[in-house]
Amino acid sequence: MLLVITGCIRVEDETPYVVVRDITERLNGYLETIRWAIEETAFTEIVFGDNSAYPLDTVEEVQRLKSLSEDVGKCFEYYSFQGDVDAVRMKGKGYGEGEILAYLYENSSIMQRSRYYYKITGRLTINNIDKIHLSDKPENMFIFDVGGDIRSVDTRFYKIKTKDYKDFFKDAYLSVNDSKNMVLEYVYYAVLAEQHLPFKRFNRSLEFRGKSGSSGTEYCKSFNENILMRVVYRSFLYRTYWGRVILRCIRRISVSVDYSRK
Repeated sequence: MLLVITGCIRVEDETPYVVVRDITERLNGYLETIRWAIEETAFTEIVFGDNSAYPLDTVEEVQRLKSLSEDVGKCFEYYSFQGDVDAVRMKGKGYGEGEILAYLYENSSIMQRSRYYYKITGRLTINNIDKIHLSDKPENMFIFDVGGDIRSVDTRFYKIKTKDYKDFFKDAYLSVNDSKNMVLEYVYYAVLAEQHLPFKRFNRSLEFRGKSGSSGTEYCKSFNENILMRVVYRSFLYRTYWGRVILRCIRRISVSVDYSRK
């Protein structure tokens, strides 16, 4: 199973909607995600992409992780290239993420030969990854109703058929423009809807850990969202309209509680 990790280690000063800009903090966060993928998940192939041309070959921890992956019988690849700084500055980090995935597809033989891949945003991990049903079946799986918005999908973690990515998603990021509220989450949802692509939802709520690069908010919530969502996901409700309404309400409460404690 392939896991793709996206990242931007050196964020340009003019890049909008980014709070976490310290290079060391960002690099360490990506290294933690890579180590987590190697040591704590069932993914056997891991590909990391950075669009800030950071010299990863000179980072000792990257080389240690490369050796670690080989020791446990996994394959770890990493790529670093200079993305389109001006376009990311004008359109936002969602454009940059799409750019990374397109670059990896063109350059990673692992990604090209895979029938599907899972993708996670770098500097995040998932505490209950061992409880998430990860299969070898090529299919599309997304988290929907992000923040209560029915027109978007969660791009922090998802599974996608490589053929669908190549045919429909690969160039979709060109439509991203954060300043006009056309974020990557909306763009991907529109592709799914317009192309009538079949998809599934994950079997339970994902317990993200890490820090949002956009807001600086820690994903470790004091409000126990996960217990409530787990009840919905374990029942038939999450496949129904009312189940999705309940999930949106839980997320809205969670967001309001998080912000009230900041």
